[in-house]
Amino acid sequence: MSRMGEGIGGTKMLRKAVKIQESLLGRKHVDTAHSHFNLGSVFTNMGNCRAALKEHGKALDVCEDRLGSDHIQAKTCRQAYCNMLELSM
Repeated sequence: MSRMGEGIGGTKMLRKAVKIQESLLGRKHVDTAHSHFNLGSVFTNMGNCRAALKEHGKALDVCEDRLGSDHIQAKTCRQAYCNMLELSM
């Protein structure tokens, strides 16, 4: 199996995890945000900046809303989002 195939399989599993968490915990739960962040990281590693930006943005929104903008998780999400924003320009 190619590395690209592993990445695609990984995204499928993570997308499924996100859907399950959204149904059980809600879209604005920190654990759901963590899954969005992980999915964004996989997209980053695959070179898919557009998808990574979208997922990191979702994680950032939830973390800032639930934890506050000064929380370490929010800062980590913001850094990942800004990195992808810079790469996508």
